[in-house]
Amino acid sequence: MGVFDSVVNNILNFLKQDKDLSGIDFVIAFRPIRKANPLLKPLVTVGLSGVEINNQSMGGYLGLVNNNEVYGKSAKVSCLIKIHCPVNLGGEKCIEVFSQICNSLVFKNLEYQIEDISCKDIDHVTNGNCYTLDCVLKVNTFVTESEEELPISNIVVKGEI
Repeated sequence: MGVFDSVVNNILNFLKQDKDLSGIDFVIAFRPIRKANPLLKPLVTVGLSGVEINNQSMGGYLGLVNNNEVYGKSAKVSCLIKIHCPVNLGGEKCIEVFSQICNSLVFKNLEYQIEDISCKDIDHVTNGNCYTLDCVLKVNTFVTESEEELPISNIVVKGEI
């Protein structure tokens, strides 16, 4: 699993574990799943939709962790959150679920700094017999270089020749 997939999985697990969201099913996006047709309760998919890397100054120096210098880059990770709600609950249920998710992310100590949460218009999917709402969550995180995975160009040999 890649670094950015881990961010998505951490957010998904964070939402799954929130007891206030227990009436909602959460799954990773872009994986084949069997869902009830018609839906019986809200279903939310979470997936990676983009990464923006910010090259740090000072050679990527991020600070000290346990007296060790840490180098890396800051990244803005965008997650696509798609809310599916049963037709019998109405399209407004999508907005209610979005609000509950926002509340959880903002007030319950998500490990990432939230930059933005937004949503688009509610859609009615006739063949899926549900309403959907596309949302985007943008979080800031740091990507550090692991000593085992350093490219050869990043290795500096010090000492006398």
